[in-house]
Amino acid sequence: MRANRGAARVSLIWLIVTLVFAFVAIFFGYVSQDDLSKERKRLEEAEAKRVAAEAKLLEMDDKRRASSELLGFFDPNDLARTVNVDLAKTGLTELRGVFPELPADVKNFQAALPAIAAERTKLVDQIDQLRNEISGLRSELETERSARTRDLAEKDKSIADLRNQLRDEQANGEERASELQDRLAAAEAQNNELDQELRGVRRSLEELGRDKDRQIAYLQATLKSANGKLGFLKGEAAETADARVLSVSKNLPIGWIDVGSTQRLTEGLRFSIRSGGGLSKHIKGQATVVQVEAGMAKIEISDLTDEFDPIVPGDVLFNPLFDPSGPRNAVLAGRFAGALSEAELRLVLANMGITVQDRLDQNTNLLILGGDLYTDAEGEPLEEPLKPSQLPVYSEAEAQGVAIVSYNELRGAFKF
Repeated sequence: MRANRGAARVSLIWLIVTLVFAFVAIFFGYVSQDDLSKERKRLEEAEAKRVAAEAKLLEMDDKRRASSELLGFFDPNDLARTVNVDLAKTGLTELRGVFPELPADVKNFQAALPAIAAERTKLVDQIDQLRNEISGLRSELETERSARTRDLAEKDKSIADLRNQLRDEQANGEERASELQDRLAAAEAQNNELDQELRGVRRSLEELGRDKDRQIAYLQATLKSANGKLGFLKGEAAETADARVLSVSKNLPIGWIDVGSTQRLTEGLRFSIRSGGGLSKHIKGQATVVQVEAGMAKIEISDLTDEFDPIVPGDVLFNPLFDPSGPRNAVLAGRFAGALSEAELRLVLANMGITVQDRLDQNTNLLILGGDLYTDAEGEPLEEPLKPSQLPVYSEAEAQGVAIVSYNELRGAFKF
């Protein structure tokens, strides 16, 4: 019994243990099943999130590819179409170079596009304005072209009319030539008549010339008579000596004469020297006054004609311009230049006691002739040089018997 109870007890214990293990197994099975369900659920959720993330990534990749294709700046061989940032920056810089008007704060294409659009609108407006101006210029050009065409047509018509007139003139040429021949014949006949009249006039002029020659000869004879009476160049008195040599140096070509400042002698006067008798007109030499005192003067001797016929005391001196007796007046005619200007010549004549007058009158003793004139009284150039002998004062001097002396003759009478 005791053994049966022990066996029963063991069986009960095993039953209990088995039940416990069964319950434990059931419990752990339940727990495991619950955890498995939760894990499966988490896996399903994770898978769902992965699928959603992949879908989102694909969507984002599609958008990035689309934006890259829209923006550009990617490698065509890159299937991902990834934008090259460096190329994009370079493009923005080049865009700024094309549109320098872009504001400095534009840092991306989104900001650049409105500015570029505004600039494009401005350029379009300018292009439209230029097109309008070109259209206006074309209209003006067309108008001008039409006017030119019209002018050319009118000119062609005028040329055609002139050619027609030329043909008409040529057609009438023979008739006009005949008329001109008749007129020429009449003119030749008239010319013959005029030749006959001209020969008659020439004969009359020749007769008148002979009469004038006789009048001129008469006037020249009268003038010669008047000049013979002229005291300035001394005529008969010219043979009267103006001075006499007092002494002559033996070693030097100097001497002294017997006239001085009291006789109105001036330095520079030149005298011809003759033998002391005064009867011979042979000139032995020249004397120039170099020093003047009250009653005598020192002379310088030059131009001896014969060294064996020297100047000696008692020889006499002659100068046609020297006159110690009274006042003398002269008039200048012509141009004075060269050694002396007119003003300097007036001063020299004043030192010689000769007063220069502005015009010829009854008190004039001398007419001094200069060179040819090249200008008139107003300073205007003459067509041809005018000789002093062609001046009216020259004829007046001849008529009044005034002595006429050239500038060269004056130079012979005075040392400048």
